[in-house]
Amino acid sequence: MTVMSSSMLSGTMIWFDRNFAMFEQILMGPFTRGQYIASVLLSVILTGMFSALIVFLVSLTVATGITLGIVNILQLFASLILGSIFFGGLGIFVSLRVKSSEALAAMMNLTFFLFTFLSSVFYPSYSSYFILRVIFQINPLTYVADLVRNGLVGLPGFNLLIETIVLVAECGLMAFLASSAIKRMEL
Repeated sequence: MTVMSSSMLSGTMIWFDRNFAMFEQILMGPFTRGQYIASVLLSVILTGMFSALIVFLVSLTVATGITLGIVNILQLFASLILGSIFFGGLGIFVSLRVKSSEALAAMMNLTFFLFTFLSSVFYPSYSSYFILRVIFQINPLTYVADLVRNGLVGLPGFNLLIETIVLVAECGLMAFLASSAIKRMEL
């Protein structure tokens, strides 16, 4: 959830850059739209990783059963980076579709609420109704949460390869949608 909330800030950054003419000023320099979007996504990934690191360090004081090995740490980083890319791209896509700051705030809050509560962050998907399980399997936050849980405590029953492939595919789709939206953005 920390990665999602900090990554969604990318949309707010782009919305303010676009509406206060900062985007045009950036493009006046030797920068392309692709470089701009890459820099926003990089800042989102770093912000998401930093905030997740703080939560992780705090959780180490109360959590039990955490296994920390090289593979676990790499899995954690990979899942957090993929989550940052997806939710950063989603924030960018949403911000380029709305015209007012009120609509942006409403869409960000609605998106955060839906992704959070229609995922396996708070409760397991296997004990839910069928339609909720289907929604959980579409939601990328479910895969991020599952991969983080597996990396921290090694919970059995997850198919890491399939979950990673689905998460990478969803990230690729969202990155494509965000980059195509920024290419079509009018100055």
